[in-house]
Amino acid sequence: MLIDNLYQPIGGLMTHPDKLSQAPGDPEYNIYSARLGDLNNVNLFKGRNFDFPMHMDGAGGDIDADAAQLKAKAETLERYCSCVYQNDQFIYATANDVY
Repeated sequence: MLIDNLYQPIGGLMTHPDKLSQAPGDPEYNIYSARLGDLNNVNLFKGRNFDFPMHMDGAGGDIDADAAQLKAKAETLERYCSCVYQNDQFIYATANDVY
């Protein structure tokens, strides 16, 4: 899958999803989490989090382990995409001004 190209041991966008542990006695349900790391290290994001670390991750769960991993990758990618923008891409106006 193309989404698998986004994680690499060094320099990838995200980590490979890790399986989260479950408490003994919990029903079998796979939950995975992938991490983006500190997005403050990306120049586009500098200062967007008041200079606090901006660690983000995404998680996904499913009875099927492969589906849970895919959901974690997709959620992590979605969180990254929601942060990648520049302010000049947005129109600030009332609805009346736009129409």
